[in-house]
Amino acid sequence: MKVVIIGAGISGLIAAGAFKGQEVTVVESSNSIPLFKDHHAVMRLRNDKIKQYIECKTTPITVQKAVYHEDKLYDSATIEMNNRYSMNTRGVLGERSLGDLGKQERFTLDDIYPSASVKFEFGRDVKVIVDGTVCCWEEIIPYDICISTIPMPSLLNILEIKSDQKFEANNIHVFKTVLPFDSTVHQTIYFTEADMPYRATIEGREITIESVSEISTFDIVHSLKPFGLGESDLDPTEHKITIQKMGKLVPIDDIARKRIMTDVTNRDNIYSFGRFATWKSIRIDQTLDDIEKIKTMVRVINKDFYYDL
Repeated sequence: MKVVIIGAGISGLIAAGAFKGQEVTVVESSNSIPLFKDHHAVMRLRNDKIKQYIECKTTPITVQKAVYHEDKLYDSATIEMNNRYSMNTRGVLGERSLGDLGKQERFTLDDIYPSASVKFEFGRDVKVIVDGTVCCWEEIIPYDICISTIPMPSLLNILEIKSDQKFEANNIHVFKTVLPFDSTVHQTIYFTEADMPYRATIEGREITIESVSEISTFDIVHSLKPFGLGESDLDPTEHKITIQKMGKLVPIDDIARKRIMTDVTNRDNIYSFGRFATWKSIRIDQTLDDIEKIKTMVRVINKDFYYDL
């Protein structure tokens, strides 16, 4: 079975691993595998099941998590805290990660080793998808099934499908620095104030502060305070500010979202996979369930390949 995967990010590599044993081609617009290159925000896993799909290195850690609300630290969040944090990060009300505070067992994703059995086509911008082929001008790649991990509006543009949905996303401003002394702790504090960083994290010696707006010196000092740290505790030579593009997706109507995915599957045998492709804020752990659902759909719809998966 010929499987074409659009996008060589983490979602693309998970999809490639899920269809291991098939003739898998990953099409990527950049000239190398992105992986962590464009991911600057904090990323943790709730389990290490990702190893079933890709070769990677993970490390188990214990994280101490709390919420900082009106100048006080709390190990559990109220509805008010959840709602204010949600508005601070996405501008809408929704269930956020404040439900898992206190000590939590997590895994860090330290490195990924792409499978040698997967064919990568780098520097390939997908222009057209038609009649079971992915066309990049320079090359035409046939497929039996296609898995898209690129943003939903980008796929709709390629397929020339019009939608009345308004696709919006907020960038994340990320400040990173290191402590000039040893540290073995893993700690995260969430902030409920508007127009302030929404999360600060210590991972060993590294400190990461994340915000949906530009990060000022005042923001940095404010974020360090509940850790018992000050600006003088930072290494002044290690400061770095980057932008995580499309870090926070603004939700669209869920019925319309599912209808779009169903339509592109029925019309072109394209399956949407990953947070950008499904336009839903989900964790990497949750995508592992999604790829198994896609494999089940492939078995049902493409009966000729049932025994291959």
